[in-house]
Amino acid sequence: MVQKVIKVIPAVDISGGRCVRLRRGRLEDATVYYEDPLEAARRWEGEGAELLHVVDLDAATGVGDNRDAIKRIMREVKVPVQVGGGIRSLERAEDYISSGAERVIFGTAALELRTIKDALKSFGPERVMAAVDHFMGRVAVKGWK
Repeated sequence: MVQKVIKVIPAVDISGGRCVRLRRGRLEDATVYYEDPLEAARRWEGEGAELLHVVDLDAATGVGDNRDAIKRIMREVKVPVQVGGGIRSLERAEDYISSGAERVIFGTAALELRTIKDALKSFGPERVMAAVDHFMGRVAVKGWK
């Protein structure tokens, strides 16, 4: 008998420098769970998380940037962190990898063959992930638009 294993990876979604959860992917319908995303990351670390999934919702939607908060999480917790949200260039991916990200997640940019190929070549397949979001049965790109 083959045993199936499910790995649960807690998420820390960041918008406006705070840890939030969006309702139907809309920034205007955000519920704030922590004013400081590092608190959320530390909580998950304390609960035994083996990996954190951190997403910059502002960068994903093109309305801002939470890189400083994400880099602070990577510096302060001992758990590996995979980062997504607004990573649309090799330079942004390199910035996160060199700052300690376990892996980077390409959403919209994964659709651009050149970008994803360059990322795989630069960082290796174990450090690059493609995310395919969907809404109402359709693939959603550029911050779920």
